[in-house]
Amino acid sequence: MVHLRQQFKNKNLGLVFGAGASMNLGFPSWVKLIKDIAEHPMVDGITLYESLKESVPQSSITDILFQHFKLKRIKEFEGEDEYFIKKRLLSDWRGIIYLSLYRDALESRKDKIASHPYLNDFIPMIQNSEITINYNFDDTLEFILSEHHQGDMQKPYQVLWESHSQYKIDSPVIYHPNGFLPEDENSQQSEELIFSDESFSDQLLDSMSGKSNMILNQFTKKTCILVGLSLEDATLKHLLRQSAILSPGNYHYYIRYTNEDLSNEEKEAIFNSNFTTYNLVTLFFNDSGISKFAKLITQESEEFQSFARELGIPVKFINYFVGSVAVGKSSILSHFGSFHILEEWIDKRPPELVKPFSDLDIEEKKQVEEWINGQFCKKNKWLTEQKEGFFLVDRSPLDPISFTTDKEEEKKRAESMLKGISNGEGLMVVPGNVVFLESDVKEQKGRLLAKRKASWTEEFLSELNIKTKKLYAENYSTCIVNSRSSLHDTIKNTAKVLFCDDYNEKNLHNNLEKLAKDGISL
Repeated sequence: MVHLRQQFKNKNLGLVFGAGASMNLGFPSWVKLIKDIAEHPMVDGITLYESLKESVPQSSITDILFQHFKLKRIKEFEGEDEYFIKKRLLSDWRGIIYLSLYRDALESRKDKIASHPYLNDFIPMIQNSEITINYNFDDTLEFILSEHHQGDMQKPYQVLWESHSQYKIDSPVIYHPNGFLPEDENSQQSEELIFSDESFSDQLLDSMSGKSNMILNQFTKKTCILVGLSLEDATLKHLLRQSAILSPGNYHYYIRYTNEDLSNEEKEAIFNSNFTTYNLVTLFFNDSGISKFAKLITQESEEFQSFARELGIPVKFINYFVGSVAVGKSSILSHFGSFHILEEWIDKRPPELVKPFSDLDIEEKKQVEEWINGQFCKKNKWLTEQKEGFFLVDRSPLDPISFTTDKEEEKKRAESMLKGISNGEGLMVVPGNVVFLESDVKEQKGRLLAKRKASWTEEFLSELNIKTKKLYAENYSTCIVNSRSSLHDTIKNTAKVLFCDDYNEKNLHNNLEKLAKDGISL
């Protein structure tokens, strides 16, 4: 929840709607829509539909019904220009779909929308989002935005159905990848609707060839909430999978609508499958749950934080990524841009920092120590001031102590860090979840060489690894091994820690005080 609220405030939250979101408004289900089309007099295909419905996929039935309609209708245009016949057939077919789609939706439409269990709760998110993806043909979202709009003559949204279309950034975009069929038949609408095997296949091929870049860009750059969708759409699954490969650290939230009782084992199996394959965090909600969920995302900070305090739920999550040099902390964190990341150094680093600490003279060590203390002080002070959020921090204030050479130096370095953190204001190290990263020495050496840091020997790195491990001892929440595996796998393991594992806060200030008193315990 805190992650989603953070993304909402940063205007990095996207929404993806499917047919389930419109079911309470009188729009037909996919099956009913196809049956209604079959019953239309211009199609006259109900007998054909009944013979196919048990053995043929719905999208294939749509194809067959269109061909049935086309064979009947084309006889009436005999002798006319082929181009105009094609356009007339598509127009008539779209008209049939329109009648079936809106038949039960237009009566008391405002009242139906006003009483929808959750759709109105998403309006602040749509208004705050650059692009909302709507896989439905209808104009429900546009209708609601117009109802909520007050002010100037400018339309409160833009509608697109082609991925290459240009748009302005000063009003939200509603993108209909399957086509757009608004209530007003005279308003602008898409010529084609993705509604058959042929069009679905073409759409899937387009997604493979890069023509669905608008959706893929959303999935790779934003945090999205999927509402009213099933994961049966081959194109949607392909795009989610492609996004999971291109942006392995970017995850989305999939609302799996449920009114039935699923066992914990069943929920866990569904969650793990979606999480691993599609980078989806699955939420099991009914109508009421979806409404509460949406309201919490846009709730004012003070009200949300007060509510959380009453329930004893934390709203501030700090994750320190720690370990020896070149274990991959920065590389891993760079893939989790949807969280607020505090990098290792805020200011430009001094040249002395490139060398091993043992190679510095006394004056250089002093300058480096003061500079490092200042960096940790700035990060710690900023974290202290935050009341809510999900933060990833590159290194904790304990890390510099691993570069000392003996117990007395360890104690002095810890004391120096405590003084630097306090900054004369009595500040304490902000507690957090500690993620310890370790790696193979040869891989560390290779990473350092790639960064033109040739002075770090394998012997020094091996000793540093041992000391860093002793420094944290049992004072870390989880350990991730970043060696002999792909970066993609390490990122997936890290995502599991952030999204799935318990938040296990460690009191780093107490640890630092103990180090100042006793040094590193062997």
